[in-house]
Amino acid sequence: MGYTELMRVIQWLDEKRWCSETNYNLIRNKIFDRLTDDKKVLVHWLSYITDRQMPFEKIWTDGGIVFSGIIDEYARGHEYNKLEIFVEKDIEEKIKFRYKENTFASRFVSTDLKSILLTLKILSDQVYGRNILSYINQTFNQYNHLVEKNQSVGANNVNYIAFILYLLSYRFIGNNKPSEGKKEIRDYFDEVNSYYKLLINTLNSQDAFNREYRIFIKARFESKKRVWCCIRDYLKSKEFHKYFVSALEGMENNSILMSVVEDKCEHYHLELPGDVWNMNPAFNDNLVKANLKITSKNFAKELRKTLRAPYYPELFDLTFDFVPRMCANPANIINGCMCQICIFGKSGMKIYCHADSSKACPILMISCGYNVACDKNKCPVFEGVGVSLCREMN
Repeated sequence: MGYTELMRVIQWLDEKRWCSETNYNLIRNKIFDRLTDDKKVLVHWLSYITDRQMPFEKIWTDGGIVFSGIIDEYARGHEYNKLEIFVEKDIEEKIKFRYKENTFASRFVSTDLKSILLTLKILSDQVYGRNILSYINQTFNQYNHLVEKNQSVGANNVNYIAFILYLLSYRFIGNNKPSEGKKEIRDYFDEVNSYYKLLINTLNSQDAFNREYRIFIKARFESKKRVWCCIRDYLKSKEFHKYFVSALEGMENNSILMSVVEDKCEHYHLELPGDVWNMNPAFNDNLVKANLKITSKNFAKELRKTLRAPYYPELFDLTFDFVPRMCANPANIINGCMCQICIFGKSGMKIYCHADSSKACPILMISCGYNVACDKNKCPVFEGVGVSLCREMN
């Protein structure tokens, strides 16, 4: 009973998360708005490269406008070797990305710079035409037979797409380095040339490609957060799914890849991006483990073994919105006030439902900050589902 009730509520919260563009991170600036759809996907991908240990608002606002500007110039034919004009060092020797008067420095800017440069260098190859969807589609078709060949170790079309993107920007870059102050900007371009050769050799060799793919499959739960966040957006976000599909349309041999991104059944293969929120003890121990009977410390991997269709691990990524407002809310830590008004608490939240479809649902707003109209006919909370599931309150 606990499994079914918990997953019904989690799935409902996730559905409401993605039903409106106001409920998730977006890049909003005039430069981004005028880019073609494939370049919007590229800006999104580059922004996520920098998404580590810093406020997400800064990434999507400050980083968003800088990367939008850089990609706007890149799309107009700005030469890769002259992209150096968009990177600078400040008086403290810290690297920053710059577009006109706008600057942005990520937490691990030295490593991120190499990932971004490698991405743009590969896409600059004539065969891809500076189009990230062209790279994905061509690579997807080139070795797609490897998915069936590797099914015994967990291969599927979704983690195959994830691997293709992981290969593009991350595989050969190495460890996180917050700063490499003694290096000149030009040195990064020279270093990326060696990574470029490794990547090209892998893309041009079926044996090397398959070897790397098998390694990725076995380690797909570990240190792949940014990749899985992007794949999730391409499959589930109204905005970025639209850009992805639009950019893919018109390309040759796009039918298999198009069928994957358009089929909601493929969502089952999405992995949970590793995040501190779904590992919060109050949420993880008292709610998830108590009802799903998970004991392993490898939460994402254990979820994959435990959940049955139509449920899948990525659904728990909504903890990014739920946990900070509820379990980890500072007021809740002090006096447990949010536990008293939680979907999973002793009383549930049905008392807060006004059952008025012309107004926003207060349950979703309180729990996750989602601005969605009330719909009591499809609401598990209105049915009383989820009450008393949390061990903290029992």
